[in-house]
Amino acid sequence: MQTELHSKGPKSQAPHNGPHKDKSQELEIVGSYKNLQKAVQHVSLLLSEYASDQAHAVFDIDNTLIFDDNRETPNVQVKHLLEVARAHGCKIHLVTAREKSSEVTKWTRDELKRHGITYDSLALSPKKSRSSMTEVAKWKHMERAKHRPVVLTVGDQWGDLVLLETDDHIDILDKRHNALESPWLVMKCNDGVSEYGLKLMAV
Repeated sequence: MQTELHSKGPKSQAPHNGPHKDKSQELEIVGSYKNLQKAVQHVSLLLSEYASDQAHAVFDIDNTLIFDDNRETPNVQVKHLLEVARAHGCKIHLVTAREKSSEVTKWTRDELKRHGITYDSLALSPKKSRSSMTEVAKWKHMERAKHRPVVLTVGDQWGDLVLLETDDHIDILDKRHNALESPWLVMKCNDGVSEYGLKLMAV
């Protein structure tokens, strides 16, 4: 049974502009931003209200914690957000679509260590779950569900945060939530697993 997350105090005054619900999945956008800094500030306020030592936070790796350009550039603001979540008592779980193997797992752990990224668990995707973005989203949803209650999920792809009906659903969500103009989105996931999500700009 899922543990409900309760506010630790008065309702926060985290900024938002026009909450609206996604009719297909009931996700609710509570903040849309043109830069990552403001989105991180919003999520940090939410963490101060909802995070606890009973809660969990889930992060993607590629183009979320570490940029996928030369593998040598961490996303400093997202790394800071991870540290904020940990400071509030959250357990940190990294869930990545990198294909699971002993070699890739070791390489991933070494990379995370090199960038000073600490975590409580690391999950890499089985090959059978990498056939499409829809399948990746299903696998990631199942992995997140292992760590309820999840107060925050962070990723650069829609499938990092919500289930997808089809791969075409990605374009639908981008258009519905104006993700091309305001690409950093804070949402209530309403998926029975994650309380809040931060959708980063897809690169």
